[in-house]
Amino acid sequence: MSDFSDFFMENVESPVQEAEVKLERFKKPIKLRSVSAEEQQDCQTEATERIRTGKRRYTSELNTIKYSNLMLIAAIQEPNLNSTALQDSWGVNGAYNLMLKMFTPGELTKLRLKMNELNGLADDEDEDEESPTEEAKN
Repeated sequence: MSDFSDFFMENVESPVQEAEVKLERFKKPIKLRSVSAEEQQDCQTEATERIRTGKRRYTSELNTIKYSNLMLIAAIQEPNLNSTALQDSWGVNGAYNLMLKMFTPGELTKLRLKMNELNGLADDEDEDEESPTEEAKN
């Protein structure tokens, strides 16, 4: 019989990672955390659309933009995007609409990159290294 006690919950490090991203337009940093596999699956399910392909035929298709946005909403801890006071301040209803109104495309990209890093989805390559095309230009 093999020893699998190393896999018991109490013997495994927490997968939760946290980080802050400072965006120029905001006084305080945006606080992010990693997303659990359950939350990721919920985002994927919510972003999957049923598409009619025939009279009685359907297929499922993942809306990748919606999926990415839902993952980011799950990762953002501060500010609380579910706060009705914050939503009222921006004149929107719902966390999804608030995020799209509150952040610029560039800010969303910065937040997504950090979220991917926290979830172990970032490239393994060293970001400080120059790409071959950058080296060729020099």
